[in-house]
Amino acid sequence: MSHDNFLDEAWKKEEGLVKKIVISGSAQELYDSIPNKEKMAPIGGETLEIICMDGRFDERGKDGHVFARDGGQGILRDKDGVEKIADGYVKAALELGVGAIRLTSHGDCGAWGLSGKNQAEGEKYYENLRATLVHQIAVAGLPIKVVLEHIPDDEANKEGRGLCRPHIERAAYYVFAPSFNPQAVAGLPTGFVISREYFTPEYAVTNIAIAIKIAFGGHGFGKRFTAEQPFLLVAVADSEEKSAEAEKELESAKREAMEKYLPNDPEAMNKILATGMIVGS
Repeated sequence: MSHDNFLDEAWKKEEGLVKKIVISGSAQELYDSIPNKEKMAPIGGETLEIICMDGRFDERGKDGHVFARDGGQGILRDKDGVEKIADGYVKAALELGVGAIRLTSHGDCGAWGLSGKNQAEGEKYYENLRATLVHQIAVAGLPIKVVLEHIPDDEANKEGRGLCRPHIERAAYYVFAPSFNPQAVAGLPTGFVISREYFTPEYAVTNIAIAIKIAFGGHGFGKRFTAEQPFLLVAVADSEEKSAEAEKELESAKREAMEKYLPNDPEAMNKILATGMIVGS
């Protein structure tokens, strides 16, 4: 299937879901209508998946798994030191009560590309992060094992996860809750996922801006977005207070994306819709 035909098919598949959110003005109504929606927002689990915000990851059928989603697994924060990056992940592991952490990097990673690191430098970063997680967990006396996995982006090794294909995200989920997996059950548009719960607002907002850049670029849906079929910024929170805070931060992310990545496309501002939903209640 050609690049354009693949995108056309993926676009049509989720037009109805996006339309429901646009008409209601909120993602809440759609979320509330989904059977077994509680599986999307577990508060504890067996394995913490530390993976990229990339919506092409196939995270279906992951009962017992919880998530800390971060563009490039913190690779854009490398200047802050891996110790600080690992702190947030260890906090997530403690809060979610897991017995294992799987740290997964992948080829064709937009955040990795923006970091300026080549293949060898990127691999070194992820190995340092793995070793730092192991050290911090050992010092804390926690019975948590850590595994590092890399998924190449070539067709033969994508393991069904679609990481060599174009981006088909219709949304970016900004998660101010312990964990969220929109693929746990069917019903929500495909999207990037950013774990605001474990990162500073400044860094999380930057992740959202990068997600917008990718979505509106040549590797995503790009010019297909319209005011009627916009790119969705969805604040996912477990309280009204967090939801209000997250929605304000999403407006900041929208402005950052326009200034940094879409300065020559002023109409894009009208093709991005910020909304929200309360989960886990």
